[in-house]
Amino acid sequence: ELANRFGETRPWSASQLQTYSTRPFDYLLDRVLRLGEIEEADEETSALTLGSVNHRILERFYSELLGDMPAEFDTRAAEVFERVAEEVFRDFESDTDEWLGVPALWEASRTEVRRRVEAYVRWELAWLAKKNESPVDVELGFGFDEEGAPLVLSGLDRQGRSASISLRGRIDRVDQHGSAGWLRVVDYKSGAAPTTGGYEDGALLQSALYMRAMAELGRGPVASGVFRSIKGAGKTANNGLLKESEVDRVLSYALSIPARVRAGLFEAVQARTSKIGPWQPGREITRNSAKISAQSRFDPASE
Repeated sequence: ELANRFGETRPWSASQLQTYSTRPFDYLLDRVLRLGEIEEADEETSALTLGSVNHRILERFYSELLGDMPAEFDTRAAEVFERVAEEVFRDFESDTDEWLGVPALWEASRTEVRRRVEAYVRWELAWLAKKNESPVDVELGFGFDEEGAPLVLSGLDRQGRSASISLRGRIDRVDQHGSAGWLRVVDYKSGAAPTTGGYEDGALLQSALYMRAMAELGRGPVASGVFRSIKGAGKTANNGLLKESEVDRVLSYALSIPARVRAGLFEAVQARTSKIGPWQPGREITRNSAKISAQSRFDPASE
């Protein structure tokens, strides 16, 4: 059954692969058994919905300014931001399938989203101008029906065996350095941004996957991938920096995952560099709170 459902042509996303590499048991529950906790709607707006609102505002803001990016949050930028923020809020509020929480609490969340995203944009426009970088693509999708077939990424897995994986996804933003011409993949995070530790044992795969996807799309040399925290604007501009020279090593973890899924390897054991999140199934489900203490689950001994 696993071989049929997770065959070589099955498309994967970066989030699915990271769920598996962090703790395979979570992937078993979610993507194989499709089990989920039955919950009542929260009174407050969920973190997932707030993240979607943040991303949508930034997507529309930078889309409108592509090719003519201001060097600061000037009058024009402020007008664009005000308009797109209101449009995004109206879209979410008119979506009957989207639960935003109790109206009075949503009003407070709405105000906080506007304040936080505006503070982020104010910082980032100045940062981009200082570094001579500018967005050239926003919400770059690939592998979905409207964007063509999934991309096939090939290379060596952690055991040195030839492997490939079909990938689809949506890249938040691609920036270009004005004089050097190289590209950078940028991913927004509403909360804290990941650090480079996750690249050591495959717990962080997204940047490597998207950088290789850009190469397969023929978009030009991609020098690095970074995460930007909306909440922590300006604290660290290049969180989780991954250089092009490190992509093959990180990608080898992702290329190891499909075969492990087909083999039924779903350990309830956390990756060494990842914290056990409060949202993950607890000991009442996993009967286990174990964490890898050295190396990674992709080493020969673990297989």
